[in-house]
Amino acid sequence: MSLKTAEKPLDGNNMARKRRISEPFDWKNVKRIMINNLRQVKENKEIFITMIILPVLMAVMMPIITGVMAVMDPEALVAETGLSPYEAMTEYIIGFTLKPMFLLIPGTLSMMLAADSFAGEKERKTVESLLVLPITHRELFLGKILMSVIPSIFFSIVSFFIMGVEVNIIAGEIIPEGEPLFIFGDLSFWFMAFILSTFLSIFNVQIGVIISVRSKDVKSAQTVMGFLILPLIGFMVFGMVQPALLNNALMILGISAIIGLLVYIMTIVGEKAINRERLIATL
Repeated sequence: MSLKTAEKPLDGNNMARKRRISEPFDWKNVKRIMINNLRQVKENKEIFITMIILPVLMAVMMPIITGVMAVMDPEALVAETGLSPYEAMTEYIIGFTLKPMFLLIPGTLSMMLAADSFAGEKERKTVESLLVLPITHRELFLGKILMSVIPSIFFSIVSFFIMGVEVNIIAGEIIPEGEPLFIFGDLSFWFMAFILSTFLSIFNVQIGVIISVRSKDVKSAQTVMGFLILPLIGFMVFGMVQPALLNNALMILGISAIIGLLVYIMTIVGEKAINRERLIATL
């Protein structure tokens, strides 16, 4: 007499879990999640308008205010700093004001988008359909990360070029012959716009996505993330007090390397933090 071992049938959740574990990483799934969420962001007027207004304020209004001040009263600038108008504009107005303000663009936009990543799905009642997709936790995590990071980096880079063009148009007359242009001739600003802002955006988004997973709605996620922006503000204030910090290209690279290491650590932690059972529990 032979006995047959009864096999326990797999339900839908077990089958999906088995597939997620066994299947390799697929960038197509990441791309689908990213594109779908970018469409949702575009349809969300509150988020979309904020994404436009903040770069306009930082990249358009601030250079006008600071540039006009330097051009209208260069003698006062020289008397206050003891430097030439060009040096004072480079060291103090750009280094003291524009660079710290520039960091608000990737820092704030990335957190705002990350808060909507999962908490927004819960508010829109679409998280259930997201959880049953045959995708891995890593694909889901990276899809949400890219959805928030790409707009932040895009607006940061655009703001950098707008800011550079505007400052040189307004205050270009005080540039001595043979000296580099404002902002565009500053290697530390290039590193800040393309390297530091990228790592800063990714790091903020990683933390924001984890908070969004644990939050019941977008408002609660934004409330918690509001406290997380305090270190960024502290860094900005320190940069204002010590402009040499943000005017040193090697220092910017060093800070970027530290944040890059944190990004690597958070990539490992964040993937494990996305737990379908935890998401369901917060619905």
